[in-house]
Amino acid sequence: MSTIHLLREQIAANRRAYQLTVAIVVAGLALFGLLVTLAPGVGERSALRDAAAEPADPGRWPRYHNLVQGLSQAAGLPPPRLYVADSDAANAFSVGRDPERSALVVTRGLLTTLNRVELEGVLAHELNHIWSWGARLATLGVALGRVPGLLRLLAPARREFDADEGGARLTRYPPGLVSALRKLSAGSQPPGQPGLRHLWIMAPGDATHPPVDERIAALQEL
Repeated sequence: MSTIHLLREQIAANRRAYQLTVAIVVAGLALFGLLVTLAPGVGERSALRDAAAEPADPGRWPRYHNLVQGLSQAAGLPPPRLYVADSDAANAFSVGRDPERSALVVTRGLLTTLNRVELEGVLAHELNHIWSWGARLATLGVALGRVPGLLRLLAPARREFDADEGGARLTRYPPGLVSALRKLSAGSQPPGQPGLRHLWIMAPGDATHPPVDERIAALQEL
Protein backbone atom coordinates (compact mmCIF):
# COMPACT_ATOMS: atom_id res chain seq x y z
CA MET A 1 0.00 0.00 0.00
CA SER A 2 1.42 3.37 -1.04
CA THR A 3 1.91 6.17 1.44
CA ILE A 4 -0.69 8.33 -0.36
CA HIS A 5 -3.29 5.57 -0.25
CA LEU A 6 -2.62 4.98 3.45
CA LEU A 7 -2.98 8.68 4.20
CA ARG A 8 -6.29 8.80 2.34
CA GLU A 9 -7.65 5.96 4.46
CA GLN A 10 -6.42 7.60 7.66
CA ILE A 11 -7.92 10.94 6.67
CA ALA A 12 -11.27 9.32 5.88
CA ALA A 13 -11.28 7.48 9.23
CA ASN A 14 -10.36 10.63 11.14
CA ARG A 15 -13.05 12.61 9.34
CA ARG A 16 -15.65 10.03 10.30
CA ALA A 17 -14.47 10.13 13.92
CA TYR A 18 -14.58 13.94 13.90
CA GLN A 19 -18.08 14.05 12.41
CA LEU A 20 -19.30 11.51 14.96
CA THR A 21 -17.77 13.53 17.79
CA VAL A 22 -19.40 16.75 16.54
CA ALA A 23 -22.75 14.98 16.23
CA ILE A 24 -22.48 13.67 19.81
CA VAL A 25 -21.51 17.11 21.15
CA VAL A 26 -24.35 18.84 19.30
CA ALA A 27 -26.84 16.25 20.51
CA GLY A 28 -25.51 16.60 24.05
CA LEU A 29 -25.80 20.40 23.94
CA ALA A 30 -29.34 20.14 22.57
CA LEU A 31 -30.28 17.70 25.33
CA PHE A 32 -28.68 19.94 27.95
CA GLY A 33 -30.56 22.96 26.60
CA LEU A 34 -33.82 21.03 26.73
CA LEU A 35 -33.04 19.94 30.28
CA VAL A 36 -32.31 23.48 31.43
CA THR A 37 -35.50 24.71 29.78
CA LEU A 38 -37.72 22.06 31.33
CA ALA A 39 -35.94 21.60 34.66
CA PRO A 40 -37.43 24.63 36.47
CA GLY A 41 -40.94 23.31 35.82
CA VAL A 42 -39.91 19.87 37.06
CA GLY A 43 -38.20 21.42 40.10
CA GLU A 44 -41.26 23.51 40.94
CA ARG A 45 -43.60 20.52 40.90
CA SER A 46 -41.12 18.48 42.92
CA ALA A 47 -40.70 21.21 45.55
CA LEU A 48 -44.44 21.69 45.98
CA ARG A 49 -44.94 17.95 46.30
CA ASP A 50 -42.08 17.41 48.76
CA ALA A 51 -43.25 20.32 50.92
CA ALA A 52 -46.82 18.92 50.84
CA ALA A 53 -47.95 22.41 49.81
CA GLU A 54 -51.62 23.03 49.05
CA PRO A 55 -53.22 26.06 47.34
CA ALA A 56 -53.91 28.76 49.91
CA ASP A 57 -57.63 29.24 50.55
CA PRO A 58 -58.39 33.01 50.40
CA GLY A 59 -61.21 32.51 52.86
CA ARG A 60 -58.95 30.91 55.44
CA TRP A 61 -55.82 32.96 54.81
CA PRO A 62 -57.07 36.43 53.70
CA ARG A 63 -54.12 38.34 55.17
CA TYR A 64 -51.69 36.22 53.13
CA HIS A 65 -53.56 36.95 49.90
CA ASN A 66 -54.08 40.64 50.68
CA LEU A 67 -50.43 41.27 51.50
CA VAL A 68 -49.15 39.57 48.34
CA GLN A 69 -51.68 41.42 46.18
CA GLY A 70 -50.75 44.74 47.77
CA LEU A 71 -47.00 44.20 47.35
CA SER A 72 -47.46 43.06 43.75
CA GLN A 73 -49.56 46.09 42.89
CA ALA A 74 -47.02 48.40 44.56
CA ALA A 75 -44.24 46.88 42.45
CA GLY A 76 -46.34 46.67 39.28
CA LEU A 77 -45.40 43.01 38.91
CA PRO A 78 -47.46 39.80 38.65
CA PRO A 79 -48.41 37.97 41.86
CA PRO A 80 -47.42 34.30 42.14
CA ARG A 81 -49.69 31.38 42.97
CA LEU A 82 -50.00 31.04 46.73
CA TYR A 83 -49.56 27.82 48.71
CA VAL A 84 -49.52 26.75 52.35
CA ALA A 85 -47.53 23.85 53.81
CA ASP A 86 -49.11 22.29 56.88
CA SER A 87 -46.17 22.60 59.27
CA ASP A 88 -45.70 24.22 62.69
CA ALA A 89 -42.24 25.43 61.63
CA ALA A 90 -42.34 29.08 60.55
CA ASN A 91 -40.73 29.35 57.11
CA ALA A 92 -41.29 30.24 53.45
CA PHE A 93 -39.84 29.67 49.98
CA SER A 94 -40.51 30.54 46.35
CA VAL A 95 -40.12 28.50 43.17
CA GLY A 96 -40.92 28.93 39.50
CA ARG A 97 -39.90 29.24 35.89
CA ASP A 98 -40.30 33.02 35.57
CA PRO A 99 -42.22 35.84 37.31
CA GLU A 100 -45.42 34.94 35.43
CA ARG A 101 -45.18 31.23 36.31
CA SER A 102 -44.16 30.98 39.93
CA ALA A 103 -45.36 29.88 43.34
CA LEU A 104 -44.88 31.21 46.86
CA VAL A 105 -45.09 28.73 49.73
CA VAL A 106 -45.47 29.60 53.40
CA THR A 107 -45.98 27.28 56.32
CA ARG A 108 -49.01 27.39 58.57
CA GLY A 109 -46.56 28.17 61.37
CA LEU A 110 -45.39 31.30 59.57
CA LEU A 111 -48.93 32.60 59.13
CA THR A 112 -49.81 32.03 62.76
CA THR A 113 -46.51 33.15 64.32
CA LEU A 114 -45.72 36.46 62.62
CA ASN A 115 -47.61 39.71 62.94
CA ARG A 116 -48.73 41.60 59.84
CA VAL A 117 -45.59 43.74 59.48
CA GLU A 118 -43.26 40.76 59.94
CA LEU A 119 -45.23 38.62 57.50
CA GLU A 120 -45.14 41.41 54.94
CA GLY A 121 -41.35 41.52 55.23
CA VAL A 122 -41.00 37.78 54.61
CA LEU A 123 -43.41 37.83 51.67
CA ALA A 124 -41.57 40.77 50.10
CA HIS A 125 -38.29 38.84 50.45
CA GLU A 126 -39.76 35.87 48.59
CA LEU A 127 -41.38 38.06 45.94
CA ASN A 128 -37.97 39.59 45.29
CA HIS A 129 -36.58 36.10 44.62
CA ILE A 130 -39.36 35.56 42.08
CA TRP A 131 -39.19 38.90 40.31
CA SER A 132 -35.37 38.90 40.15
CA TRP A 133 -35.43 35.40 38.56
CA GLY A 134 -33.47 34.09 41.53
CA ALA A 135 -36.28 31.62 42.24
CA ARG A 136 -35.75 30.10 38.79
CA LEU A 137 -32.11 29.35 39.57
CA ALA A 138 -32.92 27.89 42.98
CA THR A 139 -35.71 25.79 41.45
CA LEU A 140 -33.20 24.42 38.95
CA GLY A 141 -31.17 23.31 41.95
CA VAL A 142 -34.13 21.20 43.12
CA ALA A 143 -34.43 19.53 39.72
CA LEU A 144 -30.70 18.76 39.55
CA GLY A 145 -30.56 17.35 43.07
CA ARG A 146 -28.57 19.95 45.03
CA VAL A 147 -25.21 19.16 43.39
CA PRO A 148 -22.83 20.97 45.83
CA GLY A 149 -20.62 22.81 43.34
CA LEU A 150 -23.50 23.69 41.07
CA LEU A 151 -25.69 24.77 43.99
CA ARG A 152 -23.15 27.41 44.97
CA LEU A 153 -23.72 28.96 41.55
CA LEU A 154 -27.50 28.57 41.52
CA ALA A 155 -28.16 29.60 45.12
CA PRO A 156 -25.18 31.54 46.51
CA ALA A 157 -25.39 33.02 49.99
CA ARG A 158 -25.38 36.48 48.40
CA ARG A 159 -28.90 35.93 47.07
CA GLU A 160 -30.34 36.02 50.60
CA PHE A 161 -28.73 39.41 51.25
CA ASP A 162 -30.09 40.66 47.93
CA ALA A 163 -33.62 39.41 48.62
CA ASP A 164 -33.53 40.86 52.14
CA GLU A 165 -32.59 44.26 50.75
CA GLY A 166 -35.07 44.07 47.87
CA GLY A 167 -37.88 43.03 50.19
CA ALA A 168 -37.08 45.72 52.75
CA ARG A 169 -37.04 48.40 50.06
CA LEU A 170 -40.38 47.16 48.74
CA THR A 171 -42.06 47.42 52.15
CA ARG A 172 -40.04 50.53 53.04
CA TYR A 173 -39.74 49.14 56.55
CA PRO A 174 -36.61 47.04 57.19
CA PRO A 175 -37.43 46.54 60.92
CA GLY A 176 -40.34 44.32 59.89
CA LEU A 177 -38.06 41.78 58.20
CA VAL A 178 -35.47 42.14 60.98
CA SER A 179 -38.08 41.18 63.57
CA ALA A 180 -39.26 38.28 61.40
CA LEU A 181 -35.72 36.90 60.95
CA ARG A 182 -35.16 36.99 64.70
CA LYS A 183 -38.34 35.03 65.31
CA LEU A 184 -37.58 32.52 62.56
CA SER A 185 -34.01 31.95 63.75
CA ALA A 186 -35.31 31.03 67.19
CA GLY A 187 -37.65 28.41 65.74
CA SER A 188 -37.26 24.87 64.45
CA GLN A 189 -35.45 23.57 61.36
CA PRO A 190 -37.06 23.89 57.91
CA PRO A 191 -39.78 21.33 57.20
CA GLY A 192 -39.81 19.00 54.22
CA GLN A 193 -37.09 17.11 52.41
CA PRO A 194 -33.34 17.98 52.62
CA GLY A 195 -33.40 18.74 48.90
CA LEU A 196 -35.42 21.88 49.65
CA ARG A 197 -33.15 23.40 52.30
CA HIS A 198 -31.62 25.98 49.99
CA LEU A 199 -35.11 27.30 49.15
CA TRP A 200 -36.32 28.25 52.62
CA ILE A 201 -35.83 31.81 53.88
CA MET A 202 -34.42 30.34 57.08
CA ALA A 203 -32.10 27.32 56.88
CA PRO A 204 -29.53 27.45 59.72
CA GLY A 205 -26.23 25.81 58.87
CA ASP A 206 -26.92 25.46 55.16
CA ALA A 207 -24.07 26.70 52.95
CA THR A 208 -26.53 28.64 50.79
CA HIS A 209 -27.54 30.88 53.71
CA PRO A 210 -25.37 33.48 55.47
CA PRO A 211 -25.55 33.77 59.28
CA VAL A 212 -28.74 35.45 60.49
CA ASP A 213 -26.77 38.03 62.49
CA GLU A 214 -25.05 39.19 59.29
CA ARG A 215 -28.37 39.46 57.46
CA ILE A 216 -29.86 41.51 60.28
CA ALA A 217 -26.83 43.78 60.42
CA ALA A 218 -27.09 44.42 56.68
CA LEU A 219 -30.77 45.30 56.99
CA GLN A 220 -30.10 47.69 59.86
CA GLU A 221 -27.73 49.64 57.62
CA LEU A 222 -30.45 50.43 55.05
